[in-house]
Amino acid sequence: MNATQYLAQFGVTVEQARSFIMANMATPINIYNAALQYKIDSKMLAEIVAPNFPGVTSTGVENFFNSLGLKGMELDPFEIESNDGAVLWQGLNELSPLYTFNNNTDILSTASLRSSVSSKVGTATYNRIFDVKLLPGAADGVLDTTDLGFTHLGEIKATTANYESLFYGTLINAARNISESEIIALNAFVNANAAALDADDRSLMPQIKTIISDMVRDPVTAEDPAYLTDADIAMGLKDLLLEEVSFLGTVNQQNLFVHIIFL
Repeated sequence: MNATQYLAQFGVTVEQARSFIMANMATPINIYNAALQYKIDSKMLAEIVAPNFPGVTSTGVENFFNSLGLKGMELDPFEIESNDGAVLWQGLNELSPLYTFNNNTDILSTASLRSSVSSKVGTATYNRIFDVKLLPGAADGVLDTTDLGFTHLGEIKATTANYESLFYGTLINAARNISESEIIALNAFVNANAAALDADDRSLMPQIKTIISDMVRDPVTAEDPAYLTDADIAMGLKDLLLEEVSFLGTVNQQNLFVHIIFL
């Protein structure tokens, strides 16, 4: 589907979209957010602005946003097509069994993780990114099993505390499933495809997604133990959120489950 056909679904012409883009070149975050919101990929963006930027390609569009500190790859046609935020958040996918509350203590407790991140980005930014209103279905104050897309947690209140706990608990649950042999296999894949990855060959993305999905879904065993310690997970979560919370806390564009867990 080309840009003209796609935009017509929203009652928008290519000319109108081009006018919006050109009017916001000084504030490209507006273009980026609109593209994510309406799933307008980099190929369509290149098509839209071609009269103003002859020869521009989808890669050029993505590199433009990368140069501004944004994640241009999220506008890749494969990413846009496969990353349905509502479906992914609502658990209607193979990773839904991973959703769980954070009942961990010490360095992996919600309080400890909150403190380590908010001390760096500030309480206001931290609270803004865990705004429960960003979760689809939260407007009525309750996330029922229809909103969630799974039943194993039952109906839960749409509160910031539950959002935090569910987010941290789910990521920790996934991280603890990563085994030593899976890391070895991932490294072998990366080494075997180093040239293609360096060339940003997107045809490898389905394989990478499958490898990572299997890593976080398959439980570890005594014969194939966990690769990450609790300290590793705590540090990884802190580093991840210091980057993501700072960015999302500024633009406040979407919930963390969509942006981090199921990209």
